[in-house]
Amino acid sequence: MEQYLCIYNEEGNAAIAQAVQAHPDRLIGFATANPWHLKRAEDILRRGLDMGLRGLKIHSRVQGFVLSSDLVKPLLRIAQEYQVPVYCHTGSFTVAEPFQLRELALEFPKVNFIMGHSGNTDFWTD
Repeated sequence: MEQYLCIYNEEGNAAIAQAVQAHPDRLIGFATANPWHLKRAEDILRRGLDMGLRGLKIHSRVQGFVLSSDLVKPLLRIAQEYQVPVYCHTGSFTVAEPFQLRELALEFPKVNFIMGHSGNTDFWTD
């Protein structure tokens, strides 16, 4: 099952890289990797960034973890190493709250984070 699920990240990253290569004046692509796949996720992210993608997208609600979880930190270390920004979905109760992203930002001060949706839902004042 893990092999099957990882294919989507690899194929998706390759498709995004291909689109960016076709329209470099119009598109900036971000890679994704599900941190549940551990070392394989790290390899997938590195390959995506080596293909020319210029950031990491994390969607903890879809990928099934709490945004501030230790699970995502190896991917953030790679983003820091490659000096690319990290887009994080925020605004989902329990798994993607703005303060969880704040915790990551404090732990990874050299990473530029993009707070997707500005935490907008019940957390717009946070």
